Amino acid sequence: MFNYFYNAILIGSLILIFGSGYSDKNLTQIELKHVKSFELEEEYAYDNLVNTDHYAVWYEHHTSSFYVLDLKTYEIKPIKIEKGRGPSEATWIRSAIIMENNLILYDFGNMKLIYFDLTSGAYIKEFPANLMLQSIITDGQNLYGSGLSPNGFFFKFDSTSQKFNPLPNSTMPFLDRYNMADPSFNPFKIQGSYSSCGGCILFSSYYEPILYIYSIATQRLEQYKFESIPSVDFESGRKGDMLGPPGPLKMQIESVIPIGNQSIGVLARGKSDERDYSSKFVHIFDIQTKSHKSFIQFPIELKEISISEEYIATLSKESWSIDIYEYTFRN
Repeated sequence: MFNYFYNAILIGSLILIFGSGYSDKNLTQIELKHVKSFELEEEYAYDNLVNTDHYAVWYEHHTSSFYVLDLKTYEIKPIKIEKGRGPSEATWIRSAIIMENNLILYDFGNMKLIYFDLTSGAYIKEFPANLMLQSIITDGQNLYGSGLSPNGFFFKFDSTSQKFNPLPNSTMPFLDRYNMADPSFNPFKIQGSYSSCGGCILFSSYYEPILYIYSIATQRLEQYKFESIPSVDFESGRKGDMLGPPGPLKMQIESVIPIGNQSIGVLARGKSDERDYSSKFVHIFDIQTKSHKSFIQFPIELKEISISEEYIATLSKESWSIDIYEYTFRN
C-alpha cells in the first residue's frame, strides 16, 4: 500500500485540499492514506460508485450486480439485479444513491425505483417513477430527481403519493435549445453529473463546463462557468497560470461530488485537438462564493470518485481498481 500526502486549508468546517506540489507555511496539512485496493476485471464495465463512512458500492455491468464493500471489515457482498425477460423489460441502472442505510436504484429501462438493504443485501421494494428521470439525488434526508418536464428540471419525491413533484423555478435555460415536442429530441443530450451540497441541487452537463446550482430554500437557479479553473500541466501536476495547454481546451465534467456542506469536488478531463488530458485532478470549489479553491491530484487517472466524511473511494480504468483512502488532519 502507498501513502499520499496533501496540504489543506481549514476554515471553520470547510476543508480545501491542495495537490502535493503546492506548499504554504500557513496551510494546515491533511494526510491522505491509501488503505485498500480491489482489482477489477479489465474487460468489464463499471460505474455508479457511491460511498458513506460504512460502505462503498459500485455496479458491474457484466454480472448485472452491485458490489457492497464494508469499509470496516473489507468484506464484499453482491446484490444481483434482475435483467428482465426481453427488450421491453431491459434493466438499465442509470443512477444509484445511499440513503438511510438503503441502496436506492433508478432503473431507466423500466422507469422504476428499487430499494435494497445494504446490511443484508436483501431486496426491500420497488415502484414505478411517474416521469423519466436522468438521475436520483439525496441530501441524506430527502430524495430528489432530475428529468424532462415542462414544469421543471428538478423534483422532490413525496413518500406518501410516491411521486416526484417539480421544484419551482428549476427549468434549465439550455432546454430552450431543444424542442421536446420534436420526435428527434434526444434526452441524452442533458446527461451529466448530479449532486447535492449545502441545501442546493447541482448539475453539470458532460457537454459544456457549466455548473447549475439550484437553491431549494430560495428556489433560485444560478450558474457558474468553469472557465476560471487555473490551467494545470496534466502530465507533471504543476499548477499553472490561466493559459490553457496547446490548442483549444474543452473541459469535460465527469463528476461533481460534495465535500462537506459548502464545497464540491469536480472531476474533469481536458480535451483539445492534440490529445485528451488526464483526469487525475479533482478541483475544489466553494459553491457559496462560486470560487475555485484548490485541487487534489491522485496518482492514477480516475473514472469516478465519491467522498464521505472519513473516506474517499475512487474507480480507475487506468489501474482497473477500486481504491479506498482515509483522510485526516495533522494540526
